[in-house]
Amino acid sequence: IDQDPLRRGRPTIHKRYERMNRKNRSSGDARKTGKDMAILGGDLLGTLASKMSIGTDFPPDRKIRALRYLFDKTYLLGLGELMDVHFTGRINIPAKRILQLNYLKTTTYSTEGPLVIGAILAGASAEQKKIIATYGKIIGESFQITDDTLGIFGDHQVLGKTVGSDLRGTEGRDRLFL
Repeated sequence: IDQDPLRRGRPTIHKRYERMNRKNRSSGDARKTGKDMAILGGDLLGTLASKMSIGTDFPPDRKIRALRYLFDKTYLLGLGELMDVHFTGRINIPAKRILQLNYLKTTTYSTEGPLVIGAILAGASAEQKKIIATYGKIIGESFQITDDTLGIFGDHQVLGKTVGSDLRGTEGRDRLFL
């Protein structure tokens, strides 16, 4: 969505497909094809991951609870991405909304979600899962603040990704969060 050309010092998937399509086709929109291929690839990998989860040796009731939790978190991630797109180009977005966006977009799937899914599969109690979720939320928020700071002031050579794209937002439009 952010259209950054780099992640971890390498071209992003949509840029790889775009480059491949520019080489191997005489017509068509290579940029659109690259984005479409990346989206479809992500959808396929998500489906494959769910299918593989069903085939694990965990007790069936834990697998079902873990998958329900994963689907809930994936839904929240989608809401966060929608908020991010909606906020692009807008100014004076309340800090409360930015924190909500960061929670939905990052914490739900990068820290809190995986930790709680592991706890569910391990048979953790409700209290243990609540503690783990709180820990995951704190770690996720810390990560996002660090990532945002580095995304503004970092060195793209060290980070391996584009610096300043969060301020530009999607489509290169300026975005300012206050």
